[in-house]
Amino acid sequence: MHNVVDLGANTGFTIRLWQILYPSARIVAVEPDAANLAMCKHNALKNAGGDRLKFVQACVAGSARSVYLDRSSGAWRFSLSDAGGPGAEPLPAVTLPQILESCAIDGTIDLLKCDIEGSEEEVFSDCSAWIARVRNLVIELHYPYTSERFFEDLRRAGAGLKVYHQVSSNGNCELIFLEQSEPLE
Repeated sequence: MHNVVDLGANTGFTIRLWQILYPSARIVAVEPDAANLAMCKHNALKNAGGDRLKFVQACVAGSARSVYLDRSSGAWRFSLSDAGGPGAEPLPAVTLPQILESCAIDGTIDLLKCDIEGSEEEVFSDCSAWIARVRNLVIELHYPYTSERFFEDLRRAGAGLKVYHQVSSNGNCELIFLEQSEPLE
């Protein structure tokens, strides 16, 4: 069985795609915004996946704690903040290993999609505990976390991932597709 983990599932269009492409996969959709998560559930294929589809309302982070969503950049670009502003509601920030454990995902992560609006550095700066489990990674990096710093974090963690496609969209973010360069055990 394949495992797909979607960090920053937003409104669920990628979840639906994963369900179509990998109908027997276990899929974990992580999204911090309650309205987006509700739409994600709505957009997921009904009766496809049963208990193989898990939804998690949380921010993924490098350390577990309570955080806030910074909504100042608009509804399409929420970001994690340790300081809450007026009317801000606290949300749990959890690590990827915590997400995997709570959703009973053990072994290989066949596809990890990461679009977490600026929290990539926090998550990947210390990824050595889990990065070797990732077979394919699709990540959107947001400035100031550059691809050079990301690749250095991967090297330091001992990741065996190689780039198979990279796109710089506007100077503020990069989309990178990586795959495992050596077979996973």
